[in-house]
Parts: sequence; structure tokens; C-alpha cells
Amino acid sequence: MDHLKLEEQTPPLLGGSQIWTLTFDLLGEKVNKLSRKVMHELDLLLPQLESLGVSGKIDALILFSGKPGNFIAGADIELIQSAKTQEEAESLSRTGQKLLDRWEDLPFPTIAGVNGAALGGGCEFSLGSSAIIMSNHSSARIGLPEVLLGLIPGMGGCIRLPRKVGLATALDLILTGKTLSGERALKVGLADACLPYQNFQHSVLEWTRVHLADLKAGKRIGREPKLAGIGGTIGKILEKTLVQKVAFKKAHAGVMSQTKGQYPAPLEALHVIQSTGGAYGEKIRGISREQAMVCEAKGFGRVAMTDVSQNLIRLFFLTEGVKKSKGLPSGSSVKEHPVQNAAVLGAGVMGGGIAQLFAAKDIPTRMKDINTQALALGVQSASRIFQKQTQKKKITKRQYLQKLNQIAPVLDFSGFQSVDVVVEAVVENINIKIEVLKDLENFVRPDCVVASNTSSLSISKMQSSLKHPERFIGMHFFNPVEKMPLVEVIRGEKTSDEAV
Repeated sequence: MDHLKLEEQTPPLLGGSQIWTLTFDLLGEKVNKLSRKVMHELDLLLPQLESLGVSGKIDALILFSGKPGNFIAGADIELIQSAKTQEEAESLSRTGQKLLDRWEDLPFPTIAGVNGAALGGGCEFSLGSSAIIMSNHSSARIGLPEVLLGLIPGMGGCIRLPRKVGLATALDLILTGKTLSGERALKVGLADACLPYQNFQHSVLEWTRVHLADLKAGKRIGREPKLAGIGGTIGKILEKTLVQKVAFKKAHAGVMSQTKGQYPAPLEALHVIQSTGGAYGEKIRGISREQAMVCEAKGFGRVAMTDVSQNLIRLFFLTEGVKKSKGLPSGSSVKEHPVQNAAVLGAGVMGGGIAQLFAAKDIPTRMKDINTQALALGVQSASRIFQKQTQKKKITKRQYLQKLNQIAPVLDFSGFQSVDVVVEAVVENINIKIEVLKDLENFVRPDCVVASNTSSLSISKMQSSLKHPERFIGMHFFNPVEKMPLVEVIRGEKTSDEAV
């Protein structure tokens, strides 16, 4: 197998249990995705797994990723884009569903060891497993963001997610496309455990050994979701009666309010979930699952052929193309400049927003200004952004404090000798900027990249006044910084390839 590696773990490590691992590592790609080749490989592997299970040679199988920071990014979007008719898109959906149905029906427990992004098909693969174990690393996210491409989950996500986390949480995730961290997924009942990312694979193997009996018995190991907002037996009863009516009505009103009916995908997802009786409970099998999957596949086929979906997919590829571009001539062999420490000159709203972006990526950042009032404004700006993310449950309160503490407000250049990049964000006046930048050069390393957040001033003119013009570049953030996923990189006449 080129992309899937099946291995038996040494019994002494696992107390004699026959626990195997399956490592997914898509050759030649930065992320794992469910391409046609991978699906074919899985189709060939499943009979082997079924045979090993029947013969009693496997007690449990753990799916890991060979890609740092990524589990499975989802289905190959190019594969979806290649479908020319509703029937072709529906057929693609059915192919994926049938593979995951066989994965779900394997005669031994399967565990998804998620230590990176498990999105779309990656989340659906996890839902088809007996248990989902996530790490607490910031890159570990799980969710079904298909609506952001004008699609709906097409590999069983609309069917399995409500049965795992309850209707309210499932609707919230599927209709908005939001993703959850490991800690948040554990809290809502999507993940069965959230383990430290350090030595993650060994921890998952040990967790599997400890819970093997319950896994074989088909017991739920993770916490149950707080159904109907109260949990317990009463919550389960309400979830299947009153809550369903209220939830679907409220969800439909919310979708119409946000989209004015112009985006078909959320409405189609809502229709599929309602038609298939989406509710918390045991996994379904047999004819009931078959009928539900067919309903989902038909819905997937309908939205995949809409202009909305095709244009959103086109926009996705354009955006990915921009991300991959380094702004250098083809064939350039310049190495990337790693950023482990950063600094921002000028606090205020813009400076605070830029510092927040660095801190959100867990990069220690010094934020300098000439008085404490400006620094306070910058810290408050960053804090407000993190607070909003906390309120929306994108990060926890602990993560909010950890990330905010990455920003160190300073009145001088202390510590600037250790930074890899400095972004200047002072007032839009070229004379003031030049004076600030000339002063800065006395306190940073020769290899530190210096960038100016300017929207209109000449980068070439500013760099002509500097000792090291080759490391100077324009780096224009759009406002509001945290909401605009776009940075304009401006090359001056003397800017080096390394800085770009």
C-alpha cells in the first residue's frame, strides 16, 4: 500500500492485546485527503481487515496520520469538482459512504487518533470509528465545514453526527461549518478523550488497552452530551420530542436570517437531517442506515451542481493558490525564514490586531510604543478579539489567557535582539516611519526581517534610508485585521528574496 500502512504493535507494550495501527500518509502531499487513489487503496485493504478480524488476529485498530498537524483534511475537492452531473456527484457520495459503512462494520473496535485537522471527510471517517481520541494541540480541530463550499456532508456526517452529539450541537456544527478543538469536542461528546499532544500515539495505544473491554462491548466511553440543555433521562426524552420540533424550526429561521435563502447548502443539510430522523442514540445499521445514506447522497448531488457551490469551490482553489505562492521567481531555492519570535512597533488598534495574530499562532510577541496609554489600547484590542473567540467557544478561557500572555507590551527595545520579524504599524507618515525604522535597526539582528504595515507609502523610498534595505518589505494588513484573511506583501527595489 502506498498511502496506508498497517502494522501490528508489539504485544509486550500493550499487555498482550493484539492492537494494530493504520497510518495514513498521502505521498507527495502536505495534508491527507480522501482522493480516488486513497479510496481505491482503502477498498483493497478492507477485505484484509475483515479477514484478520474474523480470524481473531486484531483486538482493535487505531487510525493515525503521518502528517504533522493534519489528520485528514477531507475529501479531495478536485474529485468533487470533476463531477459534471447531479448523478455523478451522488455516486461519489455513495462510494464514500459505502467504504465508511464497511469501516464502521469491521468486527473489532476502530479508534481515530486525531492529532491535527479532521475536517469534512476526516471528521466523517472519525464518526464511523468506535471512538475518537483527540490531542490538546492547537492544530487538532474537528468539524464538518462543507457548507462553506456550498456542499453538505456526503459521507455519512448528516447521519452519524446527531447520533453522537445530539441534534442541537449537530445542527450548530453542520449549518455553520464551525470546528472544535479537542477540549471542546470532549465537552460536547464528540471526542471520547482529549490527551496531551506530547507522546500522543503511545498515549492513545495505552488508552485503547485500558478501555478495550468497553470498546468491544460497544459502550460509549466519552461523556454524554447535555441533551435538551439538562441531560439525563429527561433530556433524552425531550431530545426526541419537543426539542426536535423547536430545534428544526429555530435552525431554519436562523439559516434564512443569515442567508436570505441564497445559499442552498444549509437548507439542504437541514432537510436531510430532518428526513433521516437525526437524533441522539445508537449507531444505525442495515436497511435504516442504507435509506438514510441514500437520502444524504441525493442531497449532496443536488447542492454540488449549484452555481453557488461551484463558485465557492473555485474561490477555494484561488485562495489556496495564493497561499502556496511565495512571490518568488519559479525555481528559486531560497529557504523559508522561520518565525519563532516577533515584534510590533506601534500599539493602538492596528498594532494590537497584528500582535493578536502572532499570539494566536502561539508566537511570543513584543509590542512597543512610546507611552503606556497606547500600549494599554493595543493590549485591550487584542484582548477583545480573544474574548470574542472565547464567547463563540473557538478557544477556552485558559487558551485566551495563554495567548494574551504571549504579548509583552514594552516602552523600549529590550528583547528585540531575539526577534525574527518586526512589523512597524505607526502613524501613516513617511518621515515618522523612517525615523522609527532607523532607530529600530540598532536593536535587531542583521537577519531580522523588518516590515512596514503601510497602505500607500513607498517601500523603496523608505528602505533607501536604512542600513539593511534588503531585509525591508511592505506587509499591509487589512482592517479589521482578525476578520480579513488577506495580507498585501510589497517588494521594494532592494528587497531580497529571503525577505519576500
